[in-house]
Amino acid sequence: MPALRVFLALGSASFLFAAASSTPRSPGCAAYEHVQKWNGTAVDDGNSCTSAKVVNGVTTYDSAARDGLACSRGSNPGKCQSGECVPNCATDPSMCICSSAADCPAATECSSWTCDAGTCNRVPQKNGMAIDAQTPGDCQVVVCNDKGEPESRTDDTDKPGDSPCITNSCVGGAPAAPSLNAVGTSCASGMVCDGNGACVNCLSAADWMNCGANCAVKLCQGEACTDMSGQQCETGKCVDGSCCESDCTGECMSCGVAGAEGTCTNVPFYKPDLSYIDGMKLEKCDSSNLSTCNGMGKCLSYVGGICSNDTDCVSSVCQKDMVGDPFGTCLGATGEPCKNSSDCASGICMNLKCSQ
Repeated sequence: MPALRVFLALGSASFLFAAASSTPRSPGCAAYEHVQKWNGTAVDDGNSCTSAKVVNGVTTYDSAARDGLACSRGSNPGKCQSGECVPNCATDPSMCICSSAADCPAATECSSWTCDAGTCNRVPQKNGMAIDAQTPGDCQVVVCNDKGEPESRTDDTDKPGDSPCITNSCVGGAPAAPSLNAVGTSCASGMVCDGNGACVNCLSAADWMNCGANCAVKLCQGEACTDMSGQQCETGKCVDGSCCESDCTGECMSCGVAGAEGTCTNVPFYKPDLSYIDGMKLEKCDSSNLSTCNGMGKCLSYVGGICSNDTDCVSSVCQKDMVGDPFGTCLGATGEPCKNSSDCASGICMNLKCSQ
Protein backbone atom coordinates (compact mmCIF):
# COMPACT_ATOMS: atom_id res chain seq x y z
CA MET A 1 0.00 0.00 0.00
CA PRO A 2 1.55 3.35 -0.96
CA ALA A 3 2.30 5.85 1.76
CA LEU A 4 -0.65 8.05 2.70
CA ARG A 5 0.07 11.74 2.27
CA VAL A 6 -1.92 14.57 3.83
CA PHE A 7 -1.20 18.23 3.12
CA LEU A 8 -2.21 20.94 5.54
CA ALA A 9 -1.78 24.57 4.57
CA LEU A 10 -1.04 26.89 7.47
CA GLY A 11 -0.04 30.34 6.23
CA SER A 12 2.81 29.80 3.82
CA ALA A 13 4.02 26.58 5.43
CA SER A 14 3.17 23.07 4.32
CA PHE A 15 3.64 19.98 6.42
CA LEU A 16 3.95 16.51 4.99
CA PHE A 17 3.06 13.50 7.10
CA ALA A 18 3.58 9.94 5.97
CA ALA A 19 1.97 6.87 7.53
CA ALA A 20 4.04 3.80 8.24
CA SER A 21 4.76 1.79 5.14
CA SER A 22 3.17 -1.65 5.15
CA THR A 23 5.57 -3.09 2.61
CA PRO A 24 7.99 -5.69 4.10
CA ARG A 25 11.68 -4.99 3.58
CA SER A 26 12.37 -8.55 2.53
CA PRO A 27 10.31 -11.66 1.69
CA GLY A 28 8.63 -13.25 4.70
CA CYS A 29 9.47 -10.35 7.04
CA ALA A 30 6.88 -9.57 9.74
CA ALA A 31 8.60 -6.44 11.07
CA TYR A 32 8.30 -3.22 9.09
CA GLU A 33 10.35 -0.05 8.94
CA HIS A 34 8.17 2.48 10.78
CA VAL A 35 8.79 5.95 9.38
CA GLN A 36 7.74 9.38 10.65
CA LYS A 37 8.46 12.39 8.43
CA TRP A 38 8.71 16.08 9.14
CA ASN A 39 9.80 18.25 6.20
CA GLY A 40 11.76 15.50 4.53
CA THR A 41 11.87 12.02 3.06
CA ALA A 42 12.99 9.14 5.24
CA VAL A 43 16.02 7.18 4.15
CA ASP A 44 15.34 3.47 4.70
CA ASP A 45 18.26 1.64 6.28
CA GLY A 46 16.85 -1.70 5.21
CA ASN A 47 16.68 -2.86 8.80
CA SER A 48 13.20 -4.08 9.68
CA CYS A 49 14.14 -4.13 13.38
CA THR A 50 14.41 -0.35 13.82
CA SER A 51 12.08 2.62 13.57
CA ALA A 52 13.15 5.63 11.52
CA LYS A 53 12.37 9.29 12.18
CA VAL A 54 13.04 12.31 9.98
CA VAL A 55 13.30 15.76 11.56
CA ASN A 56 14.26 18.70 9.38
CA GLY A 57 15.50 16.39 6.69
CA VAL A 58 17.70 14.25 8.96
CA THR A 59 16.92 10.55 9.31
CA THR A 60 17.60 8.78 12.60
CA TYR A 61 16.87 5.23 13.70
CA ASP A 62 15.94 5.88 17.26
CA SER A 63 14.16 2.79 18.59
CA ALA A 64 14.41 -0.96 18.24
CA ALA A 65 11.57 -3.31 17.45
CA ARG A 66 10.44 -5.76 20.11
CA ASP A 67 12.92 -8.59 20.65
CA GLY A 68 11.65 -11.85 19.17
CA LEU A 69 9.67 -10.18 16.38
CA ALA A 70 9.95 -12.17 13.15
CA CYS A 71 12.23 -10.66 10.50
CA SER A 72 14.58 -11.77 7.72
CA ARG A 73 17.96 -10.98 6.26
CA GLY A 74 17.60 -11.65 2.56
CA SER A 75 16.08 -15.12 2.30
CA ASN A 76 17.12 -16.07 5.82
CA PRO A 77 14.30 -15.89 8.41
CA GLY A 78 15.20 -14.72 11.89
CA LYS A 79 14.13 -12.70 14.93
CA CYS A 80 14.77 -9.13 16.02
CA GLN A 81 17.27 -8.73 18.83
CA SER A 82 18.42 -5.32 20.15
CA GLY A 83 17.49 -3.61 16.88
CA GLU A 84 19.19 -6.16 14.60
CA CYS A 85 17.67 -9.02 12.63
CA VAL A 86 19.50 -12.15 13.75
CA PRO A 87 18.93 -14.96 11.21
CA ASN A 88 18.14 -18.41 12.57
CA CYS A 89 21.09 -19.75 10.61
CA ALA A 90 23.52 -17.53 12.60
CA THR A 91 24.39 -20.56 14.75
CA ASP A 92 25.42 -22.40 11.56
CA PRO A 93 26.35 -19.76 8.97
CA SER A 94 27.02 -22.42 6.34
CA MET A 95 23.23 -22.80 6.15
CA CYS A 96 22.70 -19.09 5.40
CA ILE A 97 21.78 -18.25 1.80
CA CYS A 98 23.14 -14.98 0.46
CA SER A 99 23.40 -12.84 -2.59
CA SER A 100 25.50 -10.25 -0.74
CA ALA A 101 27.09 -9.79 2.68
CA ALA A 102 23.96 -7.86 3.76
CA ASP A 103 22.08 -11.18 3.82
CA CYS A 104 24.53 -12.63 6.37
CA PRO A 105 24.61 -12.15 10.15
CA ALA A 106 25.45 -8.62 11.32
CA ALA A 107 29.12 -7.76 11.73
CA THR A 108 30.50 -7.57 15.29
CA GLU A 109 33.76 -6.39 16.83
CA CYS A 110 35.12 -9.89 16.41
CA SER A 111 33.93 -10.77 12.91
CA SER A 112 32.66 -9.51 9.59
CA TRP A 113 30.99 -11.55 6.84
CA THR A 114 31.42 -12.15 3.14
CA CYS A 115 29.08 -13.82 0.69
CA ASP A 116 31.02 -16.34 -1.40
CA ALA A 117 29.18 -18.42 -3.98
CA GLY A 118 25.88 -17.93 -2.14
CA THR A 119 27.30 -18.96 1.25
CA CYS A 120 28.04 -16.71 4.23
CA ASN A 121 31.61 -16.92 5.52
CA ARG A 122 32.85 -15.43 8.78
CA VAL A 123 36.00 -13.27 8.69
CA PRO A 124 37.63 -13.10 12.17
CA GLN A 125 38.71 -9.67 13.38
CA LYS A 126 40.93 -8.40 16.25
CA ASN A 127 42.17 -11.86 17.25
CA GLY A 128 43.32 -11.74 20.88
CA MET A 129 42.20 -8.13 21.37
CA ALA A 130 39.73 -7.03 24.04
CA ILE A 131 36.30 -5.91 22.93
CA ASP A 132 34.82 -2.60 24.05
CA ALA A 133 32.08 -4.02 26.30
CA GLN A 134 33.58 -5.33 29.54
CA THR A 135 32.30 -5.99 33.08
CA PRO A 136 34.60 -4.14 35.50
CA GLY A 137 35.81 -6.05 38.52
CA ASP A 138 34.85 -9.59 37.42
CA CYS A 139 38.44 -10.88 37.10
CA GLN A 140 37.77 -11.62 33.41
CA VAL A 141 38.46 -9.97 30.08
CA VAL A 142 36.45 -10.64 26.92
CA VAL A 143 38.61 -10.91 23.78
CA CYS A 144 38.08 -11.95 20.20
CA ASN A 145 39.30 -15.49 19.55
CA ASP A 146 40.69 -16.91 16.32
CA LYS A 147 37.19 -18.02 15.27
CA GLY A 148 35.88 -14.48 15.34
CA GLU A 149 33.84 -15.04 18.51
CA PRO A 150 33.98 -13.22 21.87
CA GLU A 151 35.67 -15.32 24.54
CA SER A 152 36.05 -14.68 28.28
CA ARG A 153 39.54 -15.20 29.69
CA THR A 154 41.15 -14.90 33.10
CA ASP A 155 42.40 -11.43 34.02
CA ASP A 156 43.46 -11.23 37.67
CA THR A 157 44.28 -7.54 37.24
CA ASP A 158 40.57 -6.79 36.75
CA LYS A 159 39.82 -6.96 40.48
CA PRO A 160 36.74 -5.56 42.22
CA GLY A 161 37.12 -2.01 43.49
CA ASP A 162 38.68 -1.39 46.89
CA SER A 163 37.19 0.72 49.69
CA PRO A 164 38.92 2.56 52.54
CA CYS A 165 38.63 -0.57 54.71
CA ILE A 166 38.66 -3.40 52.14
CA THR A 167 41.34 -4.56 49.69
CA ASN A 168 40.13 -6.86 46.91
CA SER A 169 42.01 -9.23 44.60
CA CYS A 170 41.48 -11.94 41.99
CA VAL A 171 42.68 -15.53 42.10
CA GLY A 172 42.38 -17.76 39.05
CA GLY A 173 39.86 -15.54 37.33
CA ALA A 174 37.51 -15.17 40.29
CA PRO A 175 37.21 -12.61 43.10
CA ALA A 176 39.09 -13.71 46.21
CA ALA A 177 37.84 -13.22 49.76
CA PRO A 178 38.25 -9.51 50.59
CA SER A 179 41.06 -8.49 52.93
CA LEU A 180 39.74 -6.31 55.77
CA ASN A 181 41.86 -3.63 57.39
CA ALA A 182 42.35 -4.02 61.14
CA VAL A 183 39.58 -2.69 63.38
CA GLY A 184 40.45 0.86 64.39
CA THR A 185 42.40 1.68 61.20
CA SER A 186 41.77 5.30 60.29
CA CYS A 187 39.71 5.56 57.10
CA ALA A 188 38.51 9.18 57.16
CA SER A 189 38.58 12.15 59.50
CA GLY A 190 37.16 10.96 62.84
CA MET A 191 36.31 7.54 61.41
CA VAL A 192 37.79 4.04 61.63
CA CYS A 193 37.28 0.61 60.07
CA ASP A 194 34.97 -1.78 61.87
CA GLY A 195 34.99 -5.58 61.85
CA ASN A 196 32.80 -5.72 58.73
CA GLY A 197 35.01 -3.52 56.57
CA ALA A 198 32.84 -0.42 56.92
CA CYS A 199 34.21 3.06 57.64
CA VAL A 200 32.30 4.25 60.72
CA ASN A 201 32.28 6.98 63.36
CA CYS A 202 31.48 4.63 66.26
CA LEU A 203 31.92 0.94 67.04
CA SER A 204 30.06 -2.01 68.48
CA ALA A 205 31.17 -3.24 71.90
CA ALA A 206 32.92 -6.24 70.33
CA ASP A 207 34.86 -4.11 67.83
CA TRP A 208 35.66 -1.46 70.41
CA MET A 209 37.40 -4.08 72.56
CA ASN A 210 39.68 -4.82 69.57
CA CYS A 211 40.31 -1.17 68.78
CA GLY A 212 42.84 -0.63 71.56
CA ALA A 213 43.25 1.82 74.39
CA ASN A 214 43.75 4.79 72.08
CA CYS A 215 40.77 4.08 69.81
CA ALA A 216 39.85 7.18 67.82
CA VAL A 217 36.09 6.59 68.14
CA LYS A 218 33.67 5.55 70.89
CA LEU A 219 30.85 3.10 71.41
CA CYS A 220 27.71 3.54 69.30
CA GLN A 221 24.32 4.32 70.84
CA GLY A 222 22.75 1.15 72.22
CA GLU A 223 26.04 -0.63 72.88
CA ALA A 224 26.78 -2.01 76.33
CA CYS A 225 28.86 0.31 78.52
CA THR A 226 30.35 0.19 82.00
CA ASP A 227 31.69 3.71 82.60
CA MET A 228 28.73 5.63 84.02
CA SER A 229 30.50 8.91 83.22
CA GLY A 230 29.63 8.26 79.58
CA GLN A 231 33.17 8.76 78.32
CA GLN A 232 33.04 5.43 76.47
CA CYS A 233 29.94 6.44 74.51
CA GLU A 234 29.53 8.49 71.35
CA THR A 235 26.41 10.00 72.97
CA GLY A 236 28.36 10.87 76.14
CA LYS A 237 25.80 9.08 78.32
CA CYS A 238 25.95 5.58 79.80
CA VAL A 239 22.55 4.80 81.36
CA ASP A 240 21.19 1.45 82.55
CA GLY A 241 24.23 -0.27 81.08
CA SER A 242 23.74 1.11 77.55
CA CYS A 243 25.06 4.11 75.63
CA CYS A 244 21.92 6.23 75.76
CA GLU A 245 20.43 9.05 73.73
CA SER A 246 19.64 11.05 76.88
CA ASP A 247 19.99 11.08 80.68
CA CYS A 248 16.73 9.09 80.85
CA THR A 249 16.03 9.89 84.52
CA GLY A 250 12.24 9.82 84.31
CA GLU A 251 9.99 7.56 86.33
CA CYS A 252 9.90 4.00 84.96
CA MET A 253 11.99 5.00 81.94
CA SER A 254 15.05 3.04 80.90
CA CYS A 255 17.74 2.88 78.24
CA GLY A 256 18.30 -0.80 78.90
CA VAL A 257 14.99 -2.32 77.77
CA ALA A 258 15.71 -5.43 75.69
CA GLY A 259 15.31 -4.69 71.98
CA ALA A 260 15.40 -0.92 72.53
CA GLU A 261 18.84 -0.47 74.10
CA GLY A 262 20.07 3.11 73.82
CA THR A 263 16.58 4.58 73.47
CA CYS A 264 14.86 6.04 76.53
CA THR A 265 11.60 4.12 76.68
CA ASN A 266 8.97 2.91 79.14
CA VAL A 267 9.97 0.06 81.43
CA PRO A 268 7.69 -2.89 80.52
CA PHE A 269 4.67 -3.82 82.64
CA TYR A 270 5.47 -5.33 86.04
CA LYS A 271 9.21 -4.78 85.68
CA PRO A 272 11.26 -2.79 88.22
CA ASP A 273 13.07 0.46 87.54
CA LEU A 274 16.25 -0.05 89.53
CA SER A 275 17.70 3.35 88.63
CA TYR A 276 14.65 5.40 89.66
CA ILE A 277 14.26 6.69 93.22
CA ASP A 278 11.15 8.55 94.29
CA GLY A 279 12.42 11.99 95.20
CA MET A 280 9.99 12.39 98.08
CA LYS A 281 10.00 8.88 99.51
CA LEU A 282 13.59 8.04 98.61
CA GLU A 283 12.33 4.60 97.65
CA LYS A 284 13.23 2.45 94.68
CA CYS A 285 10.62 1.09 92.30
CA ASP A 286 11.15 -2.60 93.02
CA SER A 287 10.04 -5.52 95.15
CA SER A 288 11.68 -4.06 98.24
CA ASN A 289 8.81 -1.53 98.30
CA LEU A 290 6.13 -3.77 96.73
CA SER A 291 6.13 -1.48 93.72
CA THR A 292 6.65 -1.95 90.00
CA CYS A 293 6.28 -0.17 86.63
CA ASN A 294 2.90 -0.21 84.92
CA GLY A 295 4.34 -0.14 81.38
CA MET A 296 3.20 3.46 80.85
CA GLY A 297 5.88 5.38 82.73
CA LYS A 298 4.44 5.11 86.25
CA CYS A 299 5.77 3.35 89.37
CA LEU A 300 2.78 1.93 91.27
CA SER A 301 2.21 -0.41 94.19
CA TYR A 302 1.33 -3.98 93.35
CA VAL A 303 -0.71 -6.55 95.28
CA GLY A 304 -0.19 -6.09 99.02
CA GLY A 305 1.47 -2.69 98.63
CA ILE A 306 0.41 0.30 100.72
CA CYS A 307 -1.83 2.86 99.02
CA SER A 308 -3.86 5.93 99.84
CA ASN A 309 -5.84 6.12 96.58
CA ASP A 310 -6.81 3.80 93.73
CA THR A 311 -4.35 5.63 91.49
CA ASP A 312 -1.49 4.34 93.65
CA CYS A 313 -2.11 0.75 92.52
CA VAL A 314 -1.32 -1.17 89.35
CA SER A 315 -4.87 -2.59 89.54
CA SER A 316 -6.40 0.83 90.28
CA VAL A 317 -8.05 -0.76 93.35
CA CYS A 318 -6.95 0.39 96.82
CA GLN A 319 -8.89 -1.58 99.42
CA LYS A 320 -9.43 0.08 102.80
CA ASP A 321 -10.78 -1.76 105.83
CA MET A 322 -12.90 1.16 106.97
CA VAL A 323 -14.24 4.27 105.33
CA GLY A 324 -12.02 7.18 106.19
CA ASP A 325 -8.88 5.10 106.67
CA PRO A 326 -5.94 7.10 105.22
CA PHE A 327 -4.20 3.98 103.91
CA GLY A 328 -5.18 0.69 102.44
CA THR A 329 -3.77 -2.27 100.52
CA CYS A 330 -3.56 -2.66 96.74
CA LEU A 331 -5.43 -5.60 95.30
CA GLY A 332 -3.95 -7.45 92.35
CA ALA A 333 -4.72 -6.68 88.71
CA THR A 334 -5.30 -9.42 86.14
CA GLY A 335 -1.99 -11.22 85.63
CA GLU A 336 -0.47 -10.18 88.96
CA PRO A 337 0.78 -12.97 91.27
CA CYS A 338 -1.52 -13.96 94.13
CA LYS A 339 -1.85 -16.50 96.90
CA ASN A 340 -5.54 -16.16 97.64
CA SER A 341 -8.58 -14.88 95.80
CA SER A 342 -8.78 -12.08 98.37
CA ASP A 343 -5.53 -10.72 96.92
CA CYS A 344 -7.17 -9.94 93.58
CA ALA A 345 -9.40 -7.08 92.49
CA SER A 346 -11.47 -9.60 90.53
CA GLY A 347 -11.74 -11.94 93.52
CA ILE A 348 -10.33 -14.78 91.45
CA CYS A 349 -6.85 -16.27 91.98
CA MET A 350 -6.11 -19.11 89.59
CA ASN A 351 -2.76 -20.87 89.23
CA LEU A 352 -1.21 -18.20 91.46
CA LYS A 353 -2.30 -15.43 89.03
CA CYS A 354 -5.16 -12.98 89.36
CA SER A 355 -7.66 -13.63 86.59
CA GLN A 356 -11.04 -12.38 85.49
